[in-house]
Amino acid sequence: MCGLLLTFGFLAVATATIDPDCTDGLYMIVARGSEEQAAASKNGLFPANSGSPGYLAQLIAARIKDSKVVGVEYPATLDDYIPSENEGANVMLRLANEYHAPCPDSKMALLGYSQICREYAQADASLVIAAVLFGDPTHIANTTYNRGTSVHNRILARTNNTVCREYSDRMASWCDKGDEFCDAGHVDGVHELYLQRYNSTMVKYVVERWR
Repeated sequence: MCGLLLTFGFLAVATATIDPDCTDGLYMIVARGSEEQAAASKNGLFPANSGSPGYLAQLIAARIKDSKVVGVEYPATLDDYIPSENEGANVMLRLANEYHAPCPDSKMALLGYSQICREYAQADASLVIAAVLFGDPTHIANTTYNRGTSVHNRILARTNNTVCREYSDRMASWCDKGDEFCDAGHVDGVHELYLQRYNSTMVKYVVERWR
């Protein structure tokens, strides 16, 4: 996530008339995890293209009046991981800047699983009040924004963590011991348990950042 924050800062400088669609609540850009369905949940738990992280966004929206949840439309495939990740990053960047231009005073949050986590950490401080990540394949152990029980670096761990550290006050990244994607572990199911284990803590984190 650390590379896009600076990009957001450069691209979001345009000014425009305030759009009537600007929300008074929190504008949440949400990325589903690899291989999660793109369709919205039939029971209304999450919007299209948001997957299980969309459920977390809905919980947050219930606490912050007039919030809006927007899913990132990208392949979310494992077979073509890098192209998928890059496409998701570009879509996220576009969504953030398209919203920010007519709504410069609005607050945004970035939420997501796995793949797009690598892009989330790059949101400009003036645009994004909170970034919540889980199962990040670029996880680095022992950083100030880490949450969860992991003590290992992942194989795709960032080699330069400077930008991430700059935004550690608005970033929280959950990784648990045994997760094959962020902890280089071998425990089945850990990667899918973050929302079950930590949803109330994640909601509290974002709501407090909002205030």
